[in-house]
Amino acid sequence: MSSLNEDEASVIWTNWEFKSLDSEDNIRHDIAHFPSIGIRERSLTESAGSLQEAAKETLVSWIRTTKNGWMGNTFTLPHHRRRGLASRATLALARQMLQEGFFAYVAIEDINTASVKFHESLGFKRQLAITVVVLVPAETTGQDYLE
Repeated sequence: MSSLNEDEASVIWTNWEFKSLDSEDNIRHDIAHFPSIGIRERSLTESAGSLQEAAKETLVSWIRTTKNGWMGNTFTLPHHRRRGLASRATLALARQMLQEGFFAYVAIEDINTASVKFHESLGFKRQLAITVVVLVPAETTGQDYLE
């Protein structure tokens, strides 16, 4: 378990439910500048024509911090679920953020009851519930904020 690498932005963006509201470049930027956690599966691969084995690491679970300061984009590849990986990553990122002087929090839609219950089971407590309306200057688009 360690920080995400910029070259992992593609797999994160590909698996992001809200990728239409984000970009791979934006995710790469966030990984480079904000705390994150990735859990990787290590597998040994035999080099062609050699008895030496090399370790290959595959990102299987992650959580990152956004420009807005909240923790999110939590995801575990389907065949790695139900092993506690998202829990470990979430708690590790919360600890890291607190140690670095950041607020550790998530912003979850109230209809996402599974995510609310998940975070409450990890010890997160409901602070407040808000409805947000995002307004931007007329001459800009949502894409302007992703670059």
